[in-house]
Amino acid sequence: MGSVGLVVEGQVDRVAAERVLAARALDVDPYRVIITGGKIKFDARLCNYNQAARHGAWLALRDSDHDAGDCPATRRCTLLTVPQSPALCLRLAVRTVEAWLLADAEAFAEHFSVSGAKVPREPESLDHPKEALVNACRSSRRRDVRAAMVPPPRTSGTGPEYTTFISRYCREVWRPDTAAFAAPSLRRTLAEIDRLTKDGIW
Repeated sequence: MGSVGLVVEGQVDRVAAERVLAARALDVDPYRVIITGGKIKFDARLCNYNQAARHGAWLALRDSDHDAGDCPATRRCTLLTVPQSPALCLRLAVRTVEAWLLADAEAFAEHFSVSGAKVPREPESLDHPKEALVNACRSSRRRDVRAAMVPPPRTSGTGPEYTTFISRYCREVWRPDTAAFAAPSLRRTLAEIDRLTKDGIW
């Protein structure tokens, strides 16, 4: 089916999804990349991309972050009110895609110059993986990492260059197949992509 269309919540999700597809030698169609700006808009538009998947491959990647019921498999089944198109790969990251990025602990620790002991070994069990990622970077031996990733004193969230730094890590260093050992939802995503390509749907 050629290149893959992509619908995600944010820029970091886009980069992660592109890296996942690249791990399977799949290209993203740059004219079919949709960043919805949050899961409310993602959910509202999903039926449109499900319909578009009748004509081409689509990966729809969404965080499961504290959804009602807290069961990603159940939530995924309820996102669509119509039958899912065979060429739509709809996956949920537990709880956020940052858990997937932390799951390659060795690469993360080396790239951000933090102790391996500071990187959670079961990131999908965390309530707030993005917060854990930022907190790991607080102990970085590199001043530029701390300045980019950590929010200013008496503030919360992420640092001023978080997206730039985490996107670079994702594109250049992060290994989806290695991360999949510690991130079951990523492992299932890769398995689903493998099935779609093996069956000739993608």
